[in-house]
Amino acid sequence: MNPPTDEREARIELAAAFRVAVMFDFHEGISNHFSMLVPGRDDRFLINPLGLHFSEVTASSLAAVSVEGEPISGTAPPTGIGIHAPIHRLCPQATVVLHTHQPWTTALAVHEGMRLEPISQTSLQFTDRVVYDERYEGLADLDEGERLAKVLGQAEAMFLRHHGILVAGPELGVAMDDLYMLEKAAQLQVLASGLGRLTPIADATIERTRDQFAYGRIEWGRMHWAAMMRLVEQTQPDLRG
Repeated sequence: MNPPTDEREARIELAAAFRVAVMFDFHEGISNHFSMLVPGRDDRFLINPLGLHFSEVTASSLAAVSVEGEPISGTAPPTGIGIHAPIHRLCPQATVVLHTHQPWTTALAVHEGMRLEPISQTSLQFTDRVVYDERYEGLADLDEGERLAKVLGQAEAMFLRHHGILVAGPELGVAMDDLYMLEKAAQLQVLASGLGRLTPIADATIERTRDQFAYGRIEWGRMHWAAMMRLVEQTQPDLRG
C-alpha cells in the first residue's frame, strides 16, 4: 500500500492509525499523539485533536499545525505540538511521528537498563536503529521537543526514560509496523526476563539478520499497514468522516 498523495488520503490513513492503536492497546486515555506531514509539504503536519479518544478520531477532526508549532486548523494537544513540531522540522526521516505510552515498550523505558536487547528475531530488526533518551523533565514544550529531536537525530525509534516510545518514519505504514514490532519485541524481553538469564545471539547472526530485515523493510511495512487498514475499515467506516 503506497503512501498517500494528497491531504484527504493522508487524513483517512492517519485516522485509521488511531483506530489500529486502540485495537492493539497502544493508547492511554486521551493522551499520546500521532502526526504526519501533509503530502507534498514540509511546513505543516496533521495530528490528533485535543480531547478526543483515539477511537473517536476521524479524518476531518485532525488538527493541522505548522512545523514551527503554530496552529493552522483545529486544536492540537500542547504536548503534541511540543514534541512533534520540532521533530518534523529537524529530523528529515520524520515524515510520520508516533508517540505512545504503550505498556511493554514503556515498561522497558522505566526499567533501570532501558535497552532493547538483541535476544529475539523480532528485536534484531531494530539493530542500530534505536536511541535512548535518558532525561525526563516533565510535560513537553517546544524547547523539550527540540532537545528530543537532537537526541533522535537520524534514528527511527527512541525510548524515552520514564515516559514511553517514539517512532519516526518515512511513511505511515513503515512507522506503524515499527511501532507494532517494537511492542512485540519489548513484550518478549520483559516476559523472558522473568524466567531468568537471557540467551545472547552471536554478533555475526545479529548483523546478518539486521541486513535481511533492512532489505525488504519498506515493502513489508506497506503490506502490514494495508492489512491493518482492511481490519479497521471493515468495522469502522466512520473514520472517513
